[in-house]
Amino acid sequence: MNNTLLIFKDELRGFAVSWVMIALWVGLPVLSIILYFLMPGGFQMETMPGMKISMTYFIGILLSSLGGTLASIMLAVDIVNEKNRKVYDLFVIRPIKPGSILWAKFLAVVLCVSAACLLSLGAGMLVDMAQGVQIGWLSIRTALEAFATCVGVMLVSAAGGVIVGVVSPSVLISVLLVLYVTQNFALIPMAPTYFGFPDYLWLMQLITTALALGIMYGAAAIFNKKEF
Repeated sequence: MNNTLLIFKDELRGFAVSWVMIALWVGLPVLSIILYFLMPGGFQMETMPGMKISMTYFIGILLSSLGGTLASIMLAVDIVNEKNRKVYDLFVIRPIKPGSILWAKFLAVVLCVSAACLLSLGAGMLVDMAQGVQIGWLSIRTALEAFATCVGVMLVSAAGGVIVGVVSPSVLISVLLVLYVTQNFALIPMAPTYFGFPDYLWLMQLITTALALGIMYGAAAIFNKKEF
């Protein structure tokens, strides 16, 4: 546990000061705002025709898919690159389980991308306020639910990115697997709604967390058995 925490701190510092993450923290809020204003005719609410949805709601929808994809690709590419550079060979002589490295990377990326999503939602609420939209409890609740959904999708997608990074021999293959295979993992927590169960956020989050942990334990078990 101490080794995992130590590696986590190192990975968190590495990701946090990387140009990719800095660009994400700045670029994701800006991109979300630009996309909102560029869409022709805006976005109309289904329940209230003619009423444009708020930017906070729009960003929540956008981040639910974008955040998970970004986290998954970052993890898969990073793991494959380190495998190809023989970085993990150095851990053979150290009392650290290879699986601890995966957990550290997983937690660091989820935390960093979650921060970017939170900044984007905050920026959306500020723009809504500037447009005269009244920020009440409903708006705050919508933002919190959007963030919870985003984190849930990110957990599953990031776990998928980790296992892809473990089994993939190249960056290209890892990206293709993320885009066309593991991104579908995020649909699994929605399965109960297809069988008539209510669309409860807590139920989806519970399934999401269990699924992400299961994938991560499987990836760590595979990685622990690899010979470096």
